[in-house]
Amino acid sequence: MSNMYPDVDTWNPLAGECPHKCSYCYVNKRKAQFPATRRKYSGEIRLDERAFHKNLGRGKTFFVCSCNDLFAANVPAEFQEKILDYTLKFPGNNYILQTKNPAGFKVAEYLFNKDNYFFYCTIESDFGLSENRPFPQTRVMDFAAIKAKNKVVVIEPIMDSNFDVFLSDIKYINPSKVFIGADSKGNKLPEPPEWKLKAFIAELKKIVPEVELKDNLKRLLGGKL
Repeated sequence: MSNMYPDVDTWNPLAGECPHKCSYCYVNKRKAQFPATRRKYSGEIRLDERAFHKNLGRGKTFFVCSCNDLFAANVPAEFQEKILDYTLKFPGNNYILQTKNPAGFKVAEYLFNKDNYFFYCTIESDFGLSENRPFPQTRVMDFAAIKAKNKVVVIEPIMDSNFDVFLSDIKYINPSKVFIGADSKGNKLPEPPEWKLKAFIAELKKIVPEVELKDNLKRLLGGKL
């Protein structure tokens, strides 16, 4: 099951170290604890060929490459295409494709109009943490240009922001859904105060069809969602 999305399965055919090196990444913490995880997600980007023998079945939702970023700039197009094409063999499932490099979604353009493919882009705040990944404003512009049926903005872990700017950015992207979660791993990120977060969520609900709050937001919202 996915660490990020409860009740969602994972399929991880991409191995190697994610180039983004996010300070809050749970995979990096697991690499420090588990040798098998460290072996798989270290070194050059490569395919885990064993994953292509897995029967994905039907009636499930898969977070594809949950431990890496399939659409990162350093992932070869032939790897992306092989992984995406494999999901087409199991059309009875839903597939979450998530990235911090939405420009990379162009390789999946042939899936944009399919009901069972969901394109997620992580944008943590209006400024983000961008040492090794596209700046938030670049992500906003690139994701807005993607004409997929199902576009979801992921704000996790949410950080303190100029929420007026952030709301304008999200409106420009025009997603069908926004998913919000907090820093659950104690990374000491700059977080919004309760009043500010509540105001942001209230305004967000006015411009986005669906806003989903992850349970870990209770810590920032006075104990309840």
